[in-house]
Amino acid sequence: LMFLAPQDFPLPAHLIELRERRFLTRDPRQVWRMDIHRPEGFVQLAKRDGHWMIQQPVNARADDDPVNEILEAVAGLTIVDFVADGRSDPVAYRLGLDDAVAQVALWWEGDEISQRLFFGKEAGEGRPVIFARRGDGDSIYTVSRDILDRLSSVSTRLRARELFAVTPDAVREISVQQGDIRTVLERTDATSAWWIVEPVRSPAEPDFTRRLLEQV
Repeated sequence: LMFLAPQDFPLPAHLIELRERRFLTRDPRQVWRMDIHRPEGFVQLAKRDGHWMIQQPVNARADDDPVNEILEAVAGLTIVDFVADGRSDPVAYRLGLDDAVAQVALWWEGDEISQRLFFGKEAGEGRPVIFARRGDGDSIYTVSRDILDRLSSVSTRLRARELFAVTPDAVREISVQQGDIRTVLERTDATSAWWIVEPVRSPAEPDFTRRLLEQV
């Protein structure tokens, strides 16, 4: 397609003004797995039944809110500078596989290969920006260094504080022991009603089971 622009058409003064400024262009809400590499450790997270779970270095329930905040922060990154294109040496910017300050790998639903994001050293000159690159290209950019704060201490900060890593909808049976008395409640799925099956069979009081599950 060739477009013959009139003389008064507002063309940009430089080609750089036409370049995409979003560092990540895909929807973070469709991410089902995320790996975070920092010098202090590695964290692998995966989404199960709509909630985030930590798979490494421990198997534990993650706090959904800070995980989603990291994804939103990554998706919201804006390219500040286009530093270099072509076959640039990523090691010079601490953006290599072995020396990056931070790496994030994202898997979208249906993808077998991850999108890798590398974050490197500060760009200098007193500006709060760091070098960054995407794993699917050779270009070097700068982005806000605030992303490094988001990616710090993730192994402990992202863990859920609940005692049990289970969602209320996943519970099918509840057993309550009070002295010699044992009460057992059951249901067939997340939408069905609770029934007392021990010591007698009877419909259970919905508010009681709801409060019990919320406490767990």
